[in-house]
Amino acid sequence: MESAGEIFFRCTACRRRLAAEPRAVGHLVSCPNCQSSLRVPETSTAMDPLVLRRRLALAFVALGFLGCGVAGWALAQRAPNPPMSRLFRAPAVSVANPTSAPAAAQAKSAVLAGASGVAGPTPTPSTAEDRRALQRLQQENRAIGQKYEDLANWVLSNLRGRFLLKQQHVGKLRFAPVNEDFSVSADLADFLAASANESAQMTDVFQYSRDALIALQHTYMSATQDAPDRVTLYIPPFEREGAALRDELYGALEGVLGADRFGRLLAVGEKDMSRAYDFFGAASRTLVFEKVSDPNVSASPYLIIKDGWVIPRDESRRTTETTEEAVTELPERYSSYLAWLPDFIAAYAKP
Repeated sequence: MESAGEIFFRCTACRRRLAAEPRAVGHLVSCPNCQSSLRVPETSTAMDPLVLRRRLALAFVALGFLGCGVAGWALAQRAPNPPMSRLFRAPAVSVANPTSAPAAAQAKSAVLAGASGVAGPTPTPSTAEDRRALQRLQQENRAIGQKYEDLANWVLSNLRGRFLLKQQHVGKLRFAPVNEDFSVSADLADFLAASANESAQMTDVFQYSRDALIALQHTYMSATQDAPDRVTLYIPPFEREGAALRDELYGALEGVLGADRFGRLLAVGEKDMSRAYDFFGAASRTLVFEKVSDPNVSASPYLIIKDGWVIPRDESRRTTETTEEAVTELPERYSSYLAWLPDFIAAYAKP
């Protein structure tokens, strides 16, 4: 049960557990640890620390029994037949005092019970080597406990209220991997559970690869002004260089996400990513920009843009895609080709 009046959640950047009052639901707050901005959820997405400690206590008890068992086994291996006086110490008994006989009997019973493993005093290693061995086992026990806590926190933060998606269904999903400015899309970052730092790295990779692609296109592009008010740009295929660029992009993304999440990225976004990067040089492209003056359509001249692709599907098939649009302002996606356009076309670009 959550603490009354508090909502617990974690910072998506530094994973610190935070708490907020119910009136802060839906508001943006800053993490006091890393200053990242995040929105307060409607319900807790992290467990109340008190509840978590209670649940972990049971696990620690079990781990403690396991650690003691392992420690006992290790000590037994080091000294197969240790003297009873070495491992167990009974209370001192005075023979001269008759009243101490019951205490002696109790001490003897405690020693025997401890030796049989049923009950008795806690083993006390007598050598420095045994103590070091026990300390190492205790440290390993604490490390296992910390791993359990981290795993429990991850499960609470990432799986609460969600249905797990089986691997065979991942390929049926589809996310656009990048925005118009080639920053990573929020949907893809959320699907991959990418941290703020990972998202920033992915954006750098996407934008760098886009700039490299434009540079390759400029290397092979040709421009022809086949009419006073029309210019044609042609970009031939450059498959070898495009494939090298794609491999470099994929390698960088796998380095950021790891093999598992990178595989999921390809499963849900590879087709859209290929189109965003102009099919990585495998397709040819023809762009026609024409200035048109038609008073029946517009009082001022406007542009007709025809954008055509010839896309290879396999060794014997090609697909042709052509779009045509009339605009009074050159779309931003064509701004990288301004250097190849004459002034009467470039004049329609945004200032």
